[in-house]
Amino acid sequence: MTAKESGKTALGRCAEIYENRSSRALELKREGKRVFGYFCCYAPLELFTAAGIIPYRIMGNAMESTSVADTYLDINFCPFVRSCFDVAMKGAYDFLDGILWPTSCDNLTNLHGVWDYNMKYPFTYSLDIPRVPDALALKFFTEEMHLLKEAVEKFIGVKIGDGSILEAIQLHNRNRALLRKLYELRKSDPPFIAGSEVTRVLVAVMSLPVAEANELIAELIQQVEDRRDVPPRRRVRLLMVGTELDDHRFIGMIEDCGADVVIDSLCVGTRYFWKDVTLDGDPMTALSRHYLQDILCSRTYRGWTGSTRLEEMEARFGQIGEMARQWKIQGALIYTLKYCDSEEWDVPDLRDYLQDKGFPVLHIEHDYSTVALAPVRNRVEAFVEMIE
Repeated sequence: MTAKESGKTALGRCAEIYENRSSRALELKREGKRVFGYFCCYAPLELFTAAGIIPYRIMGNAMESTSVADTYLDINFCPFVRSCFDVAMKGAYDFLDGILWPTSCDNLTNLHGVWDYNMKYPFTYSLDIPRVPDALALKFFTEEMHLLKEAVEKFIGVKIGDGSILEAIQLHNRNRALLRKLYELRKSDPPFIAGSEVTRVLVAVMSLPVAEANELIAELIQQVEDRRDVPPRRRVRLLMVGTELDDHRFIGMIEDCGADVVIDSLCVGTRYFWKDVTLDGDPMTALSRHYLQDILCSRTYRGWTGSTRLEEMEARFGQIGEMARQWKIQGALIYTLKYCDSEEWDVPDLRDYLQDKGFPVLHIEHDYSTVALAPVRNRVEAFVEMIE
């Protein structure tokens, strides 16, 4: 159902889906559709769409204690992964027909066995993702993608043709283009849409079939362009870089401190939609190349790409620097989850890179929970006052 059909604004529809993410997936289940869960930007969504399977992003609950997960997982487990496991053990993902496990981080890899032991899905698969994006790794990853395709075909009992994959790539590229267009509306001062509103939109579209998501985003863009209740102008424009952040309350807290998050490089953000899948040659190779090389996550080591440290940092963080320039930011907030080693290792270089470009930087290490944000709020308030 589109926003027009429901009689709600597209923003209202996104907020509704955000608060009850599984509602549409359960409707589709009753209609006989299959739904697969996935964790991060490295899941090849096009392959599932081509198979007639609904990809559904697994998230935790930042407002709920991890009372069940705490009895299973070590205390130094990633708080986001812990929360995902907790809500799953409480029944939040019982409707899934399958789950894709990416080897994108140690915590997800280590959780795989515990999750599968306690929750049985008809389909489960571990996708091995290389840590480097060179030619040899691409050859290996393309073979891994073909094995995943064969496993999905065996599960659904139908071959997935190149035509279906190409059509799915086009649908998901359309999704990426629409989200980038939505982000363009944040360049104005004040932005046409607030960062907390965008978080709701992103979570909502990750909970819908891609064709429905595209219709919703297209309606949303039109309504945002025409809206009269533009969010108020805040005192500072911020870039946000980091890991998993899917709770609008955290962004809302930053806004309450007098800052607009106008652009980001987050897992639930530009990281998964900033570049299209290039449609040339074999579609499976195109998908493999995109998911191995185009997603700028710190877990992938890209090697030494320059003769000086400055050139190296520009190669690694140049996309973030260009975002900072185009969206005219005044400061940057680096957000990392506790125990996320790869993101933490990036922090010193990323901080130096942004500061060398003249931007003040605040680094926040967080536990994913938004139950008690007072200590973080104090730091953000002081940061905003410093920039003014």
